[in-house]
Amino acid sequence: MKIYRVVEIGGTQIRRADVADDFSVTNIFKGETEKILDGDVLNRLQLFVSEKINADTKAIIILVAGPVEGNATVLELPNFSEFPKNTNMKDLLEELKLPVLVFNDMEGAVYGMAKLLNKAKPFWGITWSTGLGGKFWDGEKIALNEEIGHMDFAIDDTDALCGCGAINHAESFLGGKNMAKEIGKNLEEVTCAFENNESWARDFYEEKAKIMGEFLIKVDGLAPVDNFVFKGSVALHVIKDLNIQTIIKNIFLKKLKKDISLELSSDSENDSLIGAAVLAQKNLS
Repeated sequence: MKIYRVVEIGGTQIRRADVADDFSVTNIFKGETEKILDGDVLNRLQLFVSEKINADTKAIIILVAGPVEGNATVLELPNFSEFPKNTNMKDLLEELKLPVLVFNDMEGAVYGMAKLLNKAKPFWGITWSTGLGGKFWDGEKIALNEEIGHMDFAIDDTDALCGCGAINHAESFLGGKNMAKEIGKNLEEVTCAFENNESWARDFYEEKAKIMGEFLIKVDGLAPVDNFVFKGSVALHVIKDLNIQTIIKNIFLKKLKKDISLELSSDSENDSLIGAAVLAQKNLS
């Protein structure tokens, strides 16, 4: 059985796992990025990738929460500025004498979503967590690689922005890190209060739901679909809430007059890891 060593580097969390060619996931290890890669970032990353590596490993796949060039170079990690820009991962890991592939983490997640959900129809895969991102699945592959979190974004529902109607990056309105900063509490406090039905937290997320509705209309304008699949810490709390879903859908019904489906990834913990293995098979066959 072939094994793929997958390392996912996020701004707040780094994970390592072994994924078999039957897409089973084992040996998951995770921790805080800034602690595990503290100090000499690249040497620490080399050790993290190679630690306890399986003898049957056939390739290394690196997933990053940032832009990638080709299948080898990490251009930057916006939420982890200590990571050196323009790092070629093949050069960094050449001593392992294994193929090395590098992808954006949302690319891995969308391939994983499609595999897990058996998606032969188009959908937008959206991550709503510390940041905001997304990719368009056309039924066979990712057809749009927009960094949608960094999309310049004018909101029509200006009441949701206290009347300012500013043009800005979508992430500044919807990324969890910015949302927490806006309200003066950490994201865990907000989501916990939301789940406990505290009125201030519900009001906060309902306003964000209006903005998400506007945002999805803009995304739908790039590639029209009737299905959006979400993952991420914010999404896991709010997309499953029927009232929040109704608010988002009402924006669509008003503007686009079509039915939409908002669903959660069937395995948000493992979808990006499984997608990494799918991408490895696709690129190394």
